[in-house]
Amino acid sequence: MKKRTKLLLSVAIIGLIYSGVTVSLINRSHHDLTYKNADSLIILNTTHEETIGNKKSLLTEQLDTSITYLKNNPKTQVISCGGKKTSNSSITEAQAIKNYLTDHGISPDRIKLEDNATGKMENLMNAKYHYDLGKTVIAANDFQMYRTKLLANRIGIKPVSGLSAPSTSQPTFKKYTSEVVTLGYSVIFDW
Repeated sequence: MKKRTKLLLSVAIIGLIYSGVTVSLINRSHHDLTYKNADSLIILNTTHEETIGNKKSLLTEQLDTSITYLKNNPKTQVISCGGKKTSNSSITEAQAIKNYLTDHGISPDRIKLEDNATGKMENLMNAKYHYDLGKTVIAANDFQMYRTKLLANRIGIKPVSGLSAPSTSQPTFKKYTSEVVTLGYSVIFDW
């Protein structure tokens, strides 16, 4: 019985240390400087479902932050990523992103679609493969920025900086818990 208790206690301590380090990295990463006048802005998918345009949507927070950046950097091209369709929609996430951007004054000529991939790693790989990215900024929600930049660096998107969208639409505990687990998965499996 004592061995089992020690094992459980050890696992709990390791889990707490991992979570603490991960949350620290996540918090630090969304305060990095964002390149001005980047060649490309990659906007990654977040399930859009019916919530795009709803102020409570993570994707809407990301898009509103991107629109501000794009209006201040008029030469930056956009790569809109996301190949998933939901049961409520006949368009891909990439097309939904493009529609939202154009509805908010961004020229459709600046927007390219990457609508084949269904995950962050695939989105980034396809964007790198299909487009000349140059100096790149990647838009993501603040709690996802560390993992997003980690994946971009792994596949060779350089130079890269992040554009962190403040996330107020989900409870902090929920989004950080999810990201701690997802980051662990990405560190091991996303290569």
